[in-house]
Amino acid sequence: MRSSEDAGVLAGGDDLQLAGHPLTVRDVLELEQVQLGRPEVLAGHDRLDLPVRWVHVAESRTAARFLEGGEVVLTTGAHWPEGSELAAHVAGVLQAGAVAVFLELGTRFHAVPDPAVRVCQELGVPLVALHEQVQFVAVTESAHRRLVASRIAELEARDRIQALFTDLNEVGAAPSRVVSEVARVLAGPVVLEDAAHRVVSCAPHGRSEPEVLEQWSRRSRVLVGRGRTRVVDVAARGRRWGRMIALDVETSVAPSLVDLTLTQASLTLALGVVESAADGRNAWDAARHQRLLRMLLDRDLTSTGHALAALEAAGLVAEGRPLVALAWTVPRDEVTGRWPRPDDVRETASRVAAQLRTGLLCTDEPSVGGGYLALVSLDPAGAGRPEDRVGSFAAQLQAHLPLTDLVVGGVSMPDHDVADLLLALARARSLVEQGRGGGGPLPRPGPTELDLLLGHIPSVVLQSFVERTIGPVLTYDARHGSDLLTVLERYLEHPGNKTVAAREAHLSRSVFYQRLELLTSQLGHDLDSGSTLAAH
Repeated sequence: MRSSEDAGVLAGGDDLQLAGHPLTVRDVLELEQVQLGRPEVLAGHDRLDLPVRWVHVAESRTAARFLEGGEVVLTTGAHWPEGSELAAHVAGVLQAGAVAVFLELGTRFHAVPDPAVRVCQELGVPLVALHEQVQFVAVTESAHRRLVASRIAELEARDRIQALFTDLNEVGAAPSRVVSEVARVLAGPVVLEDAAHRVVSCAPHGRSEPEVLEQWSRRSRVLVGRGRTRVVDVAARGRRWGRMIALDVETSVAPSLVDLTLTQASLTLALGVVESAADGRNAWDAARHQRLLRMLLDRDLTSTGHALAALEAAGLVAEGRPLVALAWTVPRDEVTGRWPRPDDVRETASRVAAQLRTGLLCTDEPSVGGGYLALVSLDPAGAGRPEDRVGSFAAQLQAHLPLTDLVVGGVSMPDHDVADLLLALARARSLVEQGRGGGGPLPRPGPTELDLLLGHIPSVVLQSFVERTIGPVLTYDARHGSDLLTVLERYLEHPGNKTVAAREAHLSRSVFYQRLELLTSQLGHDLDSGSTLAAH
């Protein structure tokens, strides 16, 4: 079996993204034989990059019948009608699918008829006047040679793309490797996000990562596949796991190759996530947590702006919140002698954090048996010092996990200096490596009924539930810059007292009621209903 590091070479190397460049109207215009005719573009200046399927000499009045779309039409206008029928004839050719008309002057016309110019301008199709005689046969021969060569190159590129993803499938490539390969092929940034719009992997490809990920959770909800942005769902077995988003796709890549690359990548990612789920793991969740913490530990996030953008994109609200670096260890199982699975530890820690309205990134620490590193984001509305509130998190965590050591590496306050954050994480890792835990035993409060219920629900199911229930609200806020989610949170905190809820939301009662009406329309449920309150 070949390694994933070999896949790029096996698939064609760094020139893969250049293959299959389609012939365009501009390419035809720049042919040597066309340039001898002193071409002048009279309409459709902004449509010269339209792809060309064929170059066709068309002189008869019934030329439109023989077009299938994508043709550049070469004509002298010898059999064009006169008067009012001329505009209708040109419109018919364009509506039949011609992407450009090249009219040679001298045989029939000494200047391009105004009706022809007007129709091309209205329909946005390039019209090119040839002021000198041109050998149409030489033009078609040269263009068709280019078309055939382009098609062969595209077929070869398809083979190499399929070989690339076959290799990635064989080695079970990580999501980050798949995303990097897609970015290389499409020559633009690519982001993989989960169903909750949290970034799993990012390949900025020539752009800075902070620029790509700026306000990602808001931008991503309104991104659609149009223009140079392409979006593909990653779904398998009736479940949508997330999306892969390609930004600024290089225009030199043939559209068919873009579609093939995204489709193959989606299948590869779906195969990987299904295989991990079958083993009781969540590969994407692990990648999301590991990516950011490793980047921090390896000092790849060198500025505060970069760190905040990356953390927010990964789903950890950081701006305006204290961030606490933690590390802990868990013992081997007394019966099997094995360490607990990292996915199980992370899943448990994530559920505890969610119950306490605390953000969390957590990953295992290979240098310590049973060791874990975590970054905790504390709700700024919470009471008490950050250290005390972390103690509450630690107590709840130990109620679900048999911790042997837990250390606090440091606290980065809401004004955040990336240097403080890096130091806190490094210190937490160093302390747990030395086995210097937090001293006395941690309190062990018993789990509530809700804890027991949530403890049996996988995080990916909870993510899907959140998207179904409040996804419309999050999307509305992203599109309009509104505060519906905040209003919903205050309402749920005080369901029987709208006056207090309005005050906590810093809104007048009348404005608060208007927000509740808008929330009802977005959620499609009556907020006064007991079942609705229970669901949210």
